[in-house]
Amino acid sequence: MDRIEHMANTPTGSEEGADRRNFRTAVRKRASVMTTAATLSGAHLGLFMALAPLTIGLIIYLVAYSAKRGEGSIVPPLGQTFACAKCGKRNIREHMVPAKFEGAVAWYCDRCATGTTSRAS
Repeated sequence: MDRIEHMANTPTGSEEGADRRNFRTAVRKRASVMTTAATLSGAHLGLFMALAPLTIGLIIYLVAYSAKRGEGSIVPPLGQTFACAKCGKRNIREHMVPAKFEGAVAWYCDRCATGTTSRAS
């Protein structure tokens, strides 16, 4: 019984061609509807590729800034330091020895101050 019903529902040659044409037009219509979806043009893709490194760099900078801003300074600032006129060693004013030369004051560390003759008063 199933074979008989199947043979009765089988299209003839002219009906089969019409079904194929209708199928092709349906596929074309469906394809045209699918291509109207949002696509990325070449200009937009180029703009994205140009701005991507800047955006990633900005994100990295912001993450590093937010991580570091909560940290306090490890060493408190010493204030003004002076360099030794002879050896270049830097130290705070209380650990340096002043020496006067022709109106100018030069600062020496404790090791180099032993060779200076005139001291600023």
